Amino acid sequence: MRGDLENAVASIDKVLKLTPSRPDLVGIRRELQNRLAVRKENEADFEFFFKSGIQNARKGDLQAAIDIFLKAGELKKTGSLMYNLGLVSHQLNNDEAAIAYLKESLAINPSDMKARSLMKFILHHRINVVRVEEESKNY
Repeated sequence: MRGDLENAVASIDKVLKLTPSRPDLVGIRRELQNRLAVRKENEADFEFFFKSGIQNARKGDLQAAIDIFLKAGELKKTGSLMYNLGLVSHQLNNDEAAIAYLKESLAINPSDMKARSLMKFILHHRINVVRVEEESKNY
């Protein structure tokens, strides 16, 4: 999408070189440049929140990591972001949320082996818990 806006601005620039008396195109160009600036700002904010979430998770402040990752998710959802939300949710023993985040991660990037492996691990663990609970009823 970003390339589309940049290409549109470049195309308008070419037309304006040929026909500079097009105030309508000048206004459109200005609007596209404003949209690009906002998008760049959002991407910078996303990167800040994403990296801050990673740092908090590494320090062991898992709830802060979740909160910060969610702020990043308000700006943009990526497979990596959703995987990290799933991972930290699992570490907080919130496997319902972890599974939901991992499903989103895999919807964005179906070939993400880390997300797929974590999902399998969580589901396998849940199956084993159910088996143990069923077997303990027999005693």
